[in-house]
Amino acid sequence: MSKGSTNTSVRVALAGNPNAGKTSVFNALTGSRQHVGNYPGVTVEQRWGDYTFDGTKIDVVDLPGTYSLTSFSPEEKVARDELIGGKHDVVVVVADSTALRRSLMLLAQVMQLGKTPVLCLNMADEAKASGQIIKRKELEAKLGFPVVEMTAHKGIGKNELSQAILRAARQNTEIRCPSLGEEIDAALEEIHQGLTLSAELEPAHAWVATRLLVGDEQIADELREQGANANAMEIVEKQRDKLNSESDKDIALRVTESYFAFVDDLLSDVIVTHARPDARATSEKIDAVLVNRAVGLPIFAFIMFGIFWVTFTLGETPMGWIEDGFGLLATW
Repeated sequence: MSKGSTNTSVRVALAGNPNAGKTSVFNALTGSRQHVGNYPGVTVEQRWGDYTFDGTKIDVVDLPGTYSLTSFSPEEKVARDELIGGKHDVVVVVADSTALRRSLMLLAQVMQLGKTPVLCLNMADEAKASGQIIKRKELEAKLGFPVVEMTAHKGIGKNELSQAILRAARQNTEIRCPSLGEEIDAALEEIHQGLTLSAELEPAHAWVATRLLVGDEQIADELREQGANANAMEIVEKQRDKLNSESDKDIALRVTESYFAFVDDLLSDVIVTHARPDARATSEKIDAVLVNRAVGLPIFAFIMFGIFWVTFTLGETPMGWIEDGFGLLATW
């Protein structure tokens, strides 16, 4: 279904971080009209379904959970390939309302693909219960496309999301590409001008240029296979060297920080009261210490020593009681 069309079928892809409740959104929308299989050549599960809303059939594919559109894992590669090559009218980015800063990193990359997005703020009930208030209309105005709050596991917000999907599929608004800063944006434009991309990749030129800039060899190899000339890759190297000379930070780190700066700008003046740290945030902080390269092993050794000490030192007295008890039982 093209923008501005009144076709009776809309194709939707659901994208989001693991544990953002994306599958709950999928279940809420499609109900029992679901199919499960595997993507060709990989063991990654494929889920798709359909439903009818306001006289329009909506086909939905539930993409594997991913934090970014790199291709370091089979799930990431499947999600990336589906988003770039799939003929989807709308991409619904499902975000965890209690962890928006992390969730919206993926949204920024989807916007770079030139897709038509809808932002679904899932787990809205948890966010509100923890004291967070989101000015949804203001966020929608900043983004330029629909934003919906939802509590998917209860089915709350299902109709609002469906309405947003149809509205996005029919709108003629140009989705703006997120800015990564003046210097990086200029470098991306130079790279884009030097590239000859296929019709499939051209809408995603900002994302492709970003991946080339940070040295993604898989993307570079794919472009070489499609006939990208050496001059284009020389432009990439030139722009990378230029940015590296302007800062002592690695270019990949600068790009990541720029994504976060874009997200922070989106959320500024939109979140009225920040949510209190939830159990997951506390758990993540503990994990960061326990799996740290420097202190993880000493902590593990200390814990194991503590277990043995408790077992053989503090446990000696109750062990004596148990032996005496069995001795008395034997006498009786």
